[in-house]
Amino acid sequence: MDSRGTVHLVWCDNSPGNEEILYTMKPAGGSWLEPVQVTRNLGASRNCCIVTDKNDKIHLVWQQRVNQGQFSYWEIFYTWRFAGDTWATPETISVAGSSLCPVLTVDDDLGLHLFWFEGFSYYYAYKPAIPDTASSRWQIQRLFTSDFYPRYEIKVDNEKRVHIVWEQAGEVYYIGKGSDGIWTDTIRISHSPTDWELSILPSFAVGRDGSLHIVWLEGDTALEGIAYLKRTPEGEWLPIISPFKYGWDRDYWGFSYPEIGIGRSGMIYLVWVGAKVGYGIKEGEVWKGPKTIVKEAWGWEHTMAIDPDEKIHVAWMYRDTTMAQDNYEIYYIEFKP
Repeated sequence: MDSRGTVHLVWCDNSPGNEEILYTMKPAGGSWLEPVQVTRNLGASRNCCIVTDKNDKIHLVWQQRVNQGQFSYWEIFYTWRFAGDTWATPETISVAGSSLCPVLTVDDDLGLHLFWFEGFSYYYAYKPAIPDTASSRWQIQRLFTSDFYPRYEIKVDNEKRVHIVWEQAGEVYYIGKGSDGIWTDTIRISHSPTDWELSILPSFAVGRDGSLHIVWLEGDTALEGIAYLKRTPEGEWLPIISPFKYGWDRDYWGFSYPEIGIGRSGMIYLVWVGAKVGYGIKEGEVWKGPKTIVKEAWGWEHTMAIDPDEKIHVAWMYRDTTMAQDNYEIYYIEFKP
């Protein structure tokens, strides 16, 4: 979503005959443009992430299989464009290959922040928005070692403090980098009492005051449903609550894939896609909802954005099992809560 309310969407698609990245956009109040193929490779391109900065410049990262002789490996690629322009020549960011699932965000100074998994480690990279000199290239750090868990997000607040939340072995964790450039210790922020009561699929948003608002799907019988956790601007973690719990009319799959966002007014919106598409709103300290937008969505792997008028835009992947071979399609809806 850019400052004019234009929706920018990317996805992996094998309709070109190979797994490639496609891009389209929808101007505010307008229609979707014809999708454009961004990548043209012999190897697969997948797990893409798109963001826009305050100048409406579009930034895109993805993982791409690179063939070298008898061997092949995954690398992270980055490109950019302004609306109406062509995509810049992609650049490679990976350390040594086997790079998976990049996520990207941009700060108010137009600096780029990237997080991904590579070779049993998680990496962070920063690229400042200054002319093309040695100091303007990607500055890469290895943060910690781990097995691969592909559920994570990265955000930057107004003070350029970096925040990362991820899922690992059925729990949700946090790590952050302060304005001084020093990383915090890794913190487990969920609590599942048993191995089968999992905390999964985290999402978070950053308030203008620097507060963190984190949600995930919680299997703990005391919180079963969507869990919500707030960290105050002063750094205090408040108690975990469950604003929406499972019930006879709100089953597990109905709450799958929760995602949280904050509008310009400061209102907090929580959207989920599963058997249904639904949402809830946090006004002050009170949660309102849940409300259903699509009764039979059966979607997954969705994304959500909030435009300047605080309309919600949701796109998700739907698997059509009625065909001889499973077919995956992209669905989209916008609504005003």
